[in-house]
Amino acid sequence: MVREAHNRKVRGVAVVALVVSLCGALSVDLARAADGRPDLVIGVSSLPESLRPSEISNTLNRIKLIFLDHLIRRDYGGTPEGDGSELVPNLAESWTCIEPTVWEIRIRKGVKFHNGEEMTTDDVAFSFSADRFWGPNAQEPDGKRYFDVLKKVEAAGPDVVRFETRAPDPIFPLRFSSPVSFVIPRKYYQEVGADKFALNPVGTGPYKLTAIKKGDYIKFAAHDAYWGGRPPAKTITLRLVPELAGRIAGLVSGEFHLIEGVAPDLVDTLKAYPDVDVRRVKIENERLLVISTVHPITKDKRIRQAIVHAIDRQKIIETLWRGETVVPKPFNFPSYGPYYDPTRMPREYNPKKAVELLKEAGYKGEPLNFRVTKGYYVNYEDAAQIMLEMWKSVGLNVNLEIREGASLAWKGVKDGEVALVNWSSGIHIADPVTPLWVDWGPAGPRAIGPGKPNASWVVPDEFAALGKRLELEMDVSARRKVHKQMVDIIEDECPGAALWMEVVWYGVRKNIQWKPYSFWYMDFGPRNLKFVN
Repeated sequence: MVREAHNRKVRGVAVVALVVSLCGALSVDLARAADGRPDLVIGVSSLPESLRPSEISNTLNRIKLIFLDHLIRRDYGGTPEGDGSELVPNLAESWTCIEPTVWEIRIRKGVKFHNGEEMTTDDVAFSFSADRFWGPNAQEPDGKRYFDVLKKVEAAGPDVVRFETRAPDPIFPLRFSSPVSFVIPRKYYQEVGADKFALNPVGTGPYKLTAIKKGDYIKFAAHDAYWGGRPPAKTITLRLVPELAGRIAGLVSGEFHLIEGVAPDLVDTLKAYPDVDVRRVKIENERLLVISTVHPITKDKRIRQAIVHAIDRQKIIETLWRGETVVPKPFNFPSYGPYYDPTRMPREYNPKKAVELLKEAGYKGEPLNFRVTKGYYVNYEDAAQIMLEMWKSVGLNVNLEIREGASLAWKGVKDGEVALVNWSSGIHIADPVTPLWVDWGPAGPRAIGPGKPNASWVVPDEFAALGKRLELEMDVSARRKVHKQMVDIIEDECPGAALWMEVVWYGVRKNIQWKPYSFWYMDFGPRNLKFVN
């Protein structure tokens, strides 16, 4: 099966090479708008189903910085690798802890929303309010994943917003760099409601939404009143091209000026074109196998552990990723700073142990279904085929089900109808709360509970209690101990396994100066985009 996956990749190289050889002679310059700025066209493998600012998905996160702004920004571009971790002012000019549980954030003056209204402290307070984010009837409850620590938010004058937390918060400023922490206009949001706002959002970012054609494109135009300077592009169009061969053909012909999701074995093909550059970045995101704890068979943790022991993750990386990435350490990443534990190792590849666990659990070859979203994650379908063979070798009977769209892949998971499913998990802020607590805690998408259509595990009481301590423990040594205890629990429970850390190759026309970041955000604002004639 490993050889078969490799052969499919080789055939893919041949097909794409033919396509681009036919198109290479058609290379054209960037289309120039009437005011001299280019119309930037990007070929993408998928488009988000919603533009709800608080929704978290790789596809939506990719485009959020086009039309939204963080209150406090993580300066990804502060390092050559695009993985800077320093927090810097953005819509907030400064933040100060005035009491152990009270912070004041001073906002930037003169910021304009896309509808022409000026941003106020009322807008900022509402954006992070109980009504919208963290109260019992929050309109966008995903906000609880980051802001459940809040007790009160209020405008404390024309340029200051005051935040009160339930207890001293060790990571308060970091929370405002999360993928939900954007400022939206209160009046417009309340007029149209959360659902209609998601269809036609208004933000403060460098570009404003102008058109959506479902299944085809999303288009933005320059927000020339942008507080951060004149946007470099006149328009940005994200055009859906699910097949990589089509995106590559469009790039080398000049139809597209940037594409995402280049497969590693096609990097050399693209590099052969004189007008095309390939830019690689390690993404702070894990590709995961989720294992249901409510499925009739995989509810036994011995079977879940056996499933993971049977996977040779390093072989998958060598076969599909040319060794360009690594198997993640469980919930341990260098960006965690003092909480990073380099000695923590993932569950080992041990087929003998897998067989022993299956025998101990009384597994009799009952079928397990494995749902994978078609074309969503680069190389995942090939990885799934490889894993099927690895599982078969230890006696696991796993059937692969490819689904069009994530909603179909996840259908029935919470009801125990699906044993295995593909997913990814991001390090949204540089702290152990993500993804360990934010994704796997009671408020996260993995936890079984009301309003969780994709939930897959029952959170142990001890894990939940420790997570509350992790959020609010101020002592670094004590917090490190809590983090270790939580990782011990989730590794033993084994509700999933990280397969590899994501690495992304972008194809870019050489006359575009643009740096990819170590998270999904594509930043085309004045600080990170320049066109060279």
